[in-house]
Amino acid sequence: KAREISEKNGYAAKYSRASIFLAKALNEGGKSEEAINILKNSIDTASKYKLQDELAYSYRQFAEIVLKSSSDISPALAHAAKSREYTLAIGDSAFLGSTDLTLGKYFLKAGKYKEALEFTQQSLDFNYRFKEFSELDIVYQQLAEIYAAMGDFKNANIHLRKYEHIKDSVLK
Repeated sequence: KAREISEKNGYAAKYSRASIFLAKALNEGGKSEEAINILKNSIDTASKYKLQDELAYSYRQFAEIVLKSSSDISPALAHAAKSREYTLAIGDSAFLGSTDLTLGKYFLKAGKYKEALEFTQQSLDFNYRFKEFSELDIVYQQLAEIYAAMGDFKNANIHLRKYEHIKDSVLK
């Protein structure tokens, strides 16, 4: 009903964004099925009104929920890739770096280290190129984890030191 009223009164984007936050809260409360249903409605509304930014955020949240509620990582990767596609379309550099970091995390969890390294490195590049340092410590930590999983302990140590330095620096 809220969706219908929101769309009728021109508030589709606000409905979609509120749905994303509600889904996140429901998921954190252990209600992933309800969260998924709400996100499906959010995606339907955002698709209907061509709200690419809302689609990017909805698919990203969808990926997070699916990742937590299933041992099969494939659907999470598919939703994260959709989020990246919409993020590229809207040109949101900060969110793209964050989305690539998320994709790197998913590939690391799946044991696909080459892809994990590629996306995490892209995230690092975006952080520096667009001076978005809020996730820089997480990027270096993830790079250390990837290199360690690959058996490259020299690079793992280098990135772990960068993580520790940035974690305690003024950038954070």
